[in-house]
Amino acid sequence: MRSWLAPRAASAPATGDALAVTYPAQRDVTSATALRPDDATASKAQVQVRVNGAWQPLGPLDGSVATLRAPAGTSADAVRPAWDDGSPAPVVSEVIVK
Repeated sequence: MRSWLAPRAASAPATGDALAVTYPAQRDVTSATALRPDDATASKAQVQVRVNGAWQPLGPLDGSVATLRAPAGTSADAVRPAWDDGSPAPVVSEVIVK
């Protein structure tokens, strides 16, 4: 299990903005759980994993807890929540990757 903590962003995201954690090598991924404060505003974000250099969506970042299953056999070297333009300032407390 790996996790990371992220602060509250100061402003809305711009094109290409993302909070990403890169692992030193590919690793098996079965799920990613994103934790957000109960008072976090609605999100226009997808949790994504990087597989063979390409970002693949796991699913939307909804609510204060979002657990997203990865397809069987997923091996990734990075994880990120990526926001759409026009989203409110992102808030993510923790992302746990298993």
